[in-house]
Amino acid sequence: MVRNFEVFKPLDFLAQVTQHIPNRSQHLIRYYGYYSNKSRGVRKKAGAAIKAPAVQEIKEYQKLARRRWAALIKKVYEVDPLIREAAQPLPEHTRVEMPGPDGERSERAREQDVRARAKSERE
Repeated sequence: MVRNFEVFKPLDFLAQVTQHIPNRSQHLIRYYGYYSNKSRGVRKKAGAAIKAPAVQEIKEYQKLARRRWAALIKKVYEVDPLIREAAQPLPEHTRVEMPGPDGERSERAREQDVRARAKSERE
């Protein structure tokens, strides 16, 4: 049986993760493939114009898949992802009212609960 995970104690996990934080001023950007220094040098020597690869066209099935995802998001969250966010009101059920320091919910939150219960009873 192949094991593809590791179980750590919390401090050991932090030690392993922090090993990946680069030193200050360490070179962070790496280019591979078309944008690598070697590829750019070879193209420059060959006299070819340095152009980025062409953007691929979106196929019809990809467009259909995007529309389906948009429809699912609209159905679940009641927000159309294809319309600019500022133009849409925030659905009622996404507003969260946190309890105050004494543990009591605000009057507004209690009123929202009453309205939500009444609405669900009507449906």
